[in-house]
Amino acid sequence: MKAAISELSTLKNRGFLRSIDALAPVSWNDTRWTSTFHALNRYVTLHPMLRDNQNTPMEVHSKLLSSEEFEQLKALQERLNILYSTSEYLQSEKCDLAHARLLLDKIVERFRFVAGVEEKIGPEGA
Repeated sequence: MKAAISELSTLKNRGFLRSIDALAPVSWNDTRWTSTFHALNRYVTLHPMLRDNQNTPMEVHSKLLSSEEFEQLKALQERLNILYSTSEYLQSEKCDLAHARLLLDKIVERFRFVAGVEEKIGPEGA
């Protein structure tokens, strides 16, 4: 995904995106998870347009995710949407410490069985 976004960021390929009325790619800052989240959302929007357009430059088309990878990315996007909305709420004025604790407990419960998470969260986590 990152390779496709990088390729789409070139001047030539941004021009191609404008010609199909598509949005520009969003780049990300590796230290900010929200920028990766927004880049992923934009890629999910752009991918079908790029995959189905016969004028998509070969250097872009060759870096697009396969159908299977794209389905996995969409599943990840659904999970990240939950975490993003939680993050937004935790930063809002409406959130107090009691709500934050309840919300975070629910997040831990919901994502407990995601690969690798079990060892890292909870009272015994690293």
